[in-house]
Amino acid sequence: MVLTKTQWASTDDKEKFINQFKRLVINDFKEKDFSESFYKRLSMTFRHIAHYDRGGFWSTWFSSRQRQAEFLKRVLRHRPNGSPEYTFCDAERAIQNWLTEHPNYLHRLNTIINEYTTKRELLLLKELKVKYETNGRENKMMFTKTQKPESRRVNGSTVYAAAPEMFDAVNRAFELLLNVTQVRGNSIVIQLTEGNSAEDDYDILLKMFGNIVAKIKGGE
Repeated sequence: MVLTKTQWASTDDKEKFINQFKRLVINDFKEKDFSESFYKRLSMTFRHIAHYDRGGFWSTWFSSRQRQAEFLKRVLRHRPNGSPEYTFCDAERAIQNWLTEHPNYLHRLNTIINEYTTKRELLLLKELKVKYETNGRENKMMFTKTQKPESRRVNGSTVYAAAPEMFDAVNRAFELLLNVTQVRGNSIVIQLTEGNSAEDDYDILLKMFGNIVAKIKGGE
C-alpha cells in the first residue's frame, strides 16, 4: 500500500508506526516493544483514547491474553476515517490488511484463552462433583493412616477423634456412605451395626475408606 505524508508526519513516520505495530504482535506483546513514542501514536489511531498514560493503555489492552485478543479484534473492526493527507487512516488500513493476511496471531491468542478456560472449567467441575455427587458412588478420597484413632462408646454410638485439618474431609466421606452421622465439636459420631465393639467399627471403617488420618485427642 502506498502511504501519503501529512503536514505533520512523513511516509517514513507512517511506515515506522506500521512496523512497530507488527513487531509488538509478532513478539507476543512484549512491553519492551511498546515505547513511549509508539504509545502516543497508537493512542491516536483505531479510535483509541490515551488512557491517561502509557501504563494505563498497557493495562487496558495488553495485560492479559483476553485483552490482547480484544485489542486485535478492535483493530480489525475499526473503519478508518479521514483523508491520508491529514490522518494515519492509510497506515490503519495497512495494519488491518496485514492482520487479515496473518490470522495466526489472533488464532494463537484465542487458542491460549480457550485452553486456559477449559482447564479452569474442568477444575471447577471436579470441585463441584466432589461437593455435590452424593448418590452412593464410591468415595475416592484417600487418607494416610498415622495411628488407630481413639474411640469411645456414647449411647450406642462410636465416637472417633479426628485431626482438625482432616475433619471436613472425613466427615464428608461419612456422610456419603453411612446412614447416620453427627458432629460434636472436633469429633465424628457414627452409628454402625448394633452391638459391635469399637474394634469392629474401626475395621469396618478401614474397609470403607482405606486409610484414615486421625489424631488422638484427649478428653472424654
